[in-house]
Amino acid sequence: MVTKYSVSRTPVVHALRRLANEKILEVHKNGRFVVPVPNKKTVSDVCRARLLLEERAIDMIMDKPFSQSVFTKLYDIADTSRESLKLHNDTESVKNDMLFHRTLVMCSDSECLIDLHRLELNRFIGIKYTLRDQYETQKEAVNRHFEIVDQMCNGNRAAAIEGIKEHILQTMHRLCNKVE
Repeated sequence: MVTKYSVSRTPVVHALRRLANEKILEVHKNGRFVVPVPNKKTVSDVCRARLLLEERAIDMIMDKPFSQSVFTKLYDIADTSRESLKLHNDTESVKNDMLFHRTLVMCSDSECLIDLHRLELNRFIGIKYTLRDQYETQKEAVNRHFEIVDQMCNGNRAAAIEGIKEHILQTMHRLCNKVE
């Protein structure tokens, strides 16, 4: 990486250590960094942690006075993701998918929730990348995002939470089926 990006070793080592601290990379005894191969327990744990955090975020958002700007922000991200799919730009759609989930939690205004979610979402991204599960069912994910925002706009907390639950657990089962 040092040669490829023409940078000194220090920032590269710091970045790799940070990724290791966030459980995105593992450090072997010889000092080498590797992407961990996920197992079913890890996939399940990460997805269930995300689920708890995102359900709580929805609860916290729904406890606040109605804020059209929150729902507009989430809707716009889902719409951008859908437009990326129409243009066959799956990578951009997946980026917006992750942005949707980050923004959902950020709208809770809970620093603790945001910090915990960032760690789990990063681990989730690593798992999806390792299992080469970036684009399957992306259209379904985008549609689910619109449904969740609609339920929240309509004040239907239970349906919004059920929507995020189905969305994340469906992904968890698909990923677990890819693990050997």
